[in-house]
Amino acid sequence: MLIRTLRTILLGSLLLLSTTGTAVFAQERDPATAFADLRDFYDTTAALSASFTQHIQNPFGETQRAAGRLFVEGEAFRIEMDEQTIVADGETTWIHDHANGQVLVSAYEDDAATFAPSTLLLRLDESFEAIDAGTVEREGRRLHTLTVTSDAPEAMFTSLRLWYEPDSLHLRRVRAEDVNDTVLTFDLSDVRLDPDLTASLFTFEIPDGADVIDLRS
Repeated sequence: MLIRTLRTILLGSLLLLSTTGTAVFAQERDPATAFADLRDFYDTTAALSASFTQHIQNPFGETQRAAGRLFVEGEAFRIEMDEQTIVADGETTWIHDHANGQVLVSAYEDDAATFAPSTLLLRLDESFEAIDAGTVEREGRRLHTLTVTSDAPEAMFTSLRLWYEPDSLHLRRVRAEDVNDTVLTFDLSDVRLDPDLTASLFTFEIPDGADVIDLRS
């Protein structure tokens, strides 16, 4: 499930986390303007790195948690976790399961069924419509919020709620709900936009002795 989520919806966005200690401010913000500002900003952002904590809640109430480090540049990405390392260079995707020494190799597919981190963190789909914008205080930090929805048949997510810094526009949390009612929450820290990422981050050397399953043929 985790592998599928990471590729098929990114690591997605995941479980509803507690909002205890979150204050809401009665400050009106135009949703369409806020959405346009956020999209304009990230349209000029080519790369991102961040630490993350992810929760996934399926329609049956079952949850999964993952944490690690994320690097994104264009369609290429690298996700490092204790259990797995996932690397994609825009043509090939490698998923290394550390526990069993298995490496799954597949062709990278840039379509509606394959989720890359850039789709959620660096590109905000034009099919979404902003319906709500506000300001909250969470864990002592004031953040802007934006909720967008989509009823497009090809949309992977039906709704997204974004929490981001008012000045820097750095994303701090993304909550997404997909067409199967799976809820994903993605909390970000140590966010860096347009960092100097080396090309080696997006290549993967298969470890000696690894069990390789190549799905490309």
